[in-house]
Amino acid sequence: MAAGSRGPFGLHNLPFGVVSGLGPVPAVVVRVDDRVVDLAGLARDGRMRQPPQLFEGGTLDTFLAAGRATWTATRRELQELLADVGAEALPGGALAD
Repeated sequence: MAAGSRGPFGLHNLPFGVVSGLGPVPAVVVRVDDRVVDLAGLARDGRMRQPPQLFEGGTLDTFLAAGRATWTATRRELQELLADVGAEALPGGALAD
């Protein structure tokens, strides 16, 4: 199923956040439909142009400090990637009920 087909968190509304439970430390993620995608995992896998350090550390601080141009580029890149492969094919997991 294509990303953005269920609920308010589709390709045009990709909220960034931090979640616990994907690994030993909190992960910076983006929510897509009923899933979260691990941004550091994407960067480590070479699926994003941004360095993994931008999303490591368990907070959004480094990413937010990078500024609007980085946020915009990241969102655009995620929209393209998600449209191509969908959230299920990316590192992360389903949200618990």
